Amino acid sequence: MERQKELSGSLPHTPAKPGPHNWGCAVDLYWVDEHDKARWDGDPELWRVLGHAARTQKLIWGGDWKPPTKPDFDHIQGSPAMVVLARAWKALQAWRSL
Repeated sequence: MERQKELSGSLPHTPAKPGPHNWGCAVDLYWVDEHDKARWDGDPELWRVLGHAARTQKLIWGGDWKPPTKPDFDHIQGSPAMVVLARAWKALQAWRSL
C-alpha cells in the first residue's frame, strides 16, 4: 500500500466524478520500470491474458468495453452488483457520520 501511495504522483489523472475506484471496487494495474515510473504500455498479449484472468473470476475487464466507452486495458472491477453494494455502503457510512 505504501508503494502505491508513493507512485500515485506519477498517475495520469484523477477521476472527475465518483466511480468504482472511489468505492473500492476497481483497480488500474501498471508496471514499474527501472526508473520507478508507473507504465501502462506493454505487450498487448499481456493485457489479453489479464482480461482472460479477470473474466474467469467473474470480474469486469476494461479491455472488453465497446464504444462509446473507450477500452481501458489496465482496468479491472467487480460485478455491477458489487459496485452498487459498495456505493450504498459508502453512502450509509457517510450518513451515519452526520
